[in-house]
Amino acid sequence: MMFRQLVTKAFSTLFLLLSVFGNAAPLDGSTPQTPGLVSQLNKMAEQSIDLSGKESNNISIQSEFEGDLSWQEQCPHWTIEHSGSGMLLGRITIHLNCGHSKIQRWVPALIKASAHVVVIKTPIRNGDTIPAESLGLESREITWLHGNFFLHIADVAGATARRSLNSGMLVGPNDLAPPMLVRRGDQVMIEAVAGNLTVSDVGIALNDAARGESVRVQHTDTGKIVQGYAVDHDVVRISL
Repeated sequence: MMFRQLVTKAFSTLFLLLSVFGNAAPLDGSTPQTPGLVSQLNKMAEQSIDLSGKESNNISIQSEFEGDLSWQEQCPHWTIEHSGSGMLLGRITIHLNCGHSKIQRWVPALIKASAHVVVIKTPIRNGDTIPAESLGLESREITWLHGNFFLHIADVAGATARRSLNSGMLVGPNDLAPPMLVRRGDQVMIEAVAGNLTVSDVGIALNDAARGESVRVQHTDTGKIVQGYAVDHDVVRISL
């Protein structure tokens, strides 16, 4: 009989402890992160990456609010608002609204991200064309890269290096020269524009040019040299 009473008392004590501590704050005294808010923040970061032209489905995002988190208890349904452009990564300040009430807060947050990005496998010299076999994919943190990375080898292969690239280096847009739309010696279409009127003819490019760069073209029939600018592959526009 005494044994049964001891067992009953032990279970009663256990349930009491669970009821008291089951929903308690962490032992370090901090307020736990609200999953709903973190999920909102992750989604906003993902959307900002998509809008920048990257593919967020190849990117892992981890968000957290920093500092004192007791503000979470002031409202059961916070909504995150963020204004601005560019990737939502790194340390930022988030604007929160509490439903239809006038309660709002500005709180610090940290958004980290990692992805498999394009890196150099074999050294590339300045001015060289980058072959696909010299490229690979490696998992890197991209939080502080400000979008200066590529997720697909096809986006880099065939491009011209703007500077020397060593093995293991991550490749970004700033490392690549703009693609040449016009090559010296190639036949190009000359578009002569005067108001709403456009006249087309054929000539030979006398220099290489990327989009918007100056091109000298020798007219095929007359031999006359005119100057315009590259607007598309093998298309040079001049203004009359």
